[in-house]
Amino acid sequence: MGPGLPGQRSALVAEDRRFTEELWGLPRGTIRAEAGAGTVELFSRMASGQIKACWIICTNPVASAANRQVVIEGLRSAEVVIVQEAFTSTETSQYADLVLPAALWSEAEGVMVNSQRDLTLLRPAAAPPGQALPDWQIIARVACELGFSAAFSYTSAEQIFEEIKQAWNPATGYDLRGVTYARLRAAPVQWPAPPANGSGDGRSAIRYLNDGVSQSLGVTASGARPRLWFPTASGRAVFFARPHLPAEEMPDQQFPFILNTGRVEHQWHTLTKTGRVARLNRLNPGPFVEIHPDDARALGIRDGQLMQVASRRGMAVLPAAVTDRVQAGNCFVPFHWNDNYGENLAVNAITSDAVDPISLQPGFKACAVSLSPAQDG
Repeated sequence: MGPGLPGQRSALVAEDRRFTEELWGLPRGTIRAEAGAGTVELFSRMASGQIKACWIICTNPVASAANRQVVIEGLRSAEVVIVQEAFTSTETSQYADLVLPAALWSEAEGVMVNSQRDLTLLRPAAAPPGQALPDWQIIARVACELGFSAAFSYTSAEQIFEEIKQAWNPATGYDLRGVTYARLRAAPVQWPAPPANGSGDGRSAIRYLNDGVSQSLGVTASGARPRLWFPTASGRAVFFARPHLPAEEMPDQQFPFILNTGRVEHQWHTLTKTGRVARLNRLNPGPFVEIHPDDARALGIRDGQLMQVASRRGMAVLPAAVTDRVQAGNCFVPFHWNDNYGENLAVNAITSDAVDPISLQPGFKACAVSLSPAQDG
């Protein structure tokens, strides 16, 4: 997301930079034509001293980032670490020089957009506790203190939404112009939502509709006007096929198993929310490592026994869950449980931070590990 600009634009595209500079009233050439290489590189550069400060909002990288030891080294090396957080104690906030108290989504007003393009107006169900403020207010106040009050003197979340609407992009059909807070108070709205679509049921199920309303009308070289027009040179969708590549790290004699990580159905992220719900904790009371019965027999592991899961980067000590839900030679560990729940529970002390060259996502789904009974098992 590093090069992202409003309205599905990119800082790497000259035309997009010019549009955004005009939108924000910036001198031409203010927005730089560059982007970072993702979260993994960010913390690596912090650890090496190239990046001196960071402001972490709405995420918990000490728990959730791959090869988290690099994250910890980066936070320790940085001169200033600011964490904006709604919860008093997270793994990351322990490394903060300054913690800014943020409001939860249920304590603030704003527009939520989900993956099917539905916009929903969230209204506070409770007042934020203490000095907590919505994220936008904290960011705007800091910006004003830094001398950018002309651009950040918002008095409401609605003002910010009205600014976002100006980022309509006829190249991609990103169009919120027909959406207002008044309309959202009645019901959610799905974009594209041009001004003419200011009433009705709020559904715009078809995107890339080639009608010249939310996006520029597309015409082929032969003069045809297809029903759909995608934001490509030809107007046709492009399937981005990629060859299979082996994982950066494969099993070997020292680390003969493949570790996969992920979620369990009753818990969310790093447990800052769901970890406080007693009913959910009864369903998933703690971490575990799933291991195939054949591997358990070969290692002399019984169900519930503490196991050491180790990689070239670190280790965790977790109870075994002997199950055929994983294949032989593989194991699975959920990533929810971390330092706040005990020592040596963080699976991201183990995971690989080798990244995909396109998405820049690290290798959470495959790294080589060894499995053995824990010393006190």
